[in-house]
This record gives sequence, C-alpha cells and structure tokens, in this order.
Amino acid sequence: MTKLIYLENAYLKEFKAKITEINAEQKFVVLDKTIFYPVGGGQPCDKGKLIKDATAFSVVDVRKSGNVVLHYLDRVNGLLVGDE
Repeated sequence: MTKLIYLENAYLKEFKAKITEINAEQKFVVLDKTIFYPVGGGQPCDKGKLIKDATAFSVVDVRKSGNVVLHYLDRVNGLLVGDE
C-alpha cells in the first residue's frame, strides 16, 4: 500500500521513500509513500525524478493500481527493493 502524501500536502517538492516493488519489464517501481499525483479524472500525472545516491531516475508516468501507485521510470537498472 502506498501512503498518498500528496493528499496531505500538495506543495511538497521533496520526500524520502522506500522502494517496495520493482517491475523491470515494465520499468516501474512502487514506493511506500509518494507525493507524485497519478493520472486520473482528466488530470495529468506529476513528473519529476527519483534520486538514489547521485543517480537520477526520471519519473515519466504515474498510475494508481488498487492501493499502490506505480512510478514509471526511464530505467530501473541500479534500483533494488528496499532502496531509499
């Protein structure tokens, strides 16, 4: 389950989260919490980047699936479940 921080504070620009799932084939990660708003209701999704150490991963799409938020990235190589 992804905690939806954007519902509490829509103006946050940075946050810390942990990767709980990675899908290498479809290039998405699930985080334990997020400020990225998913596409829906005619609203576009937020875009930005996830940073691990000094490496940036571009968030190119965000979708909600049940009670998790899928963060589609330009690549997932170098990411592991449990990374913050």
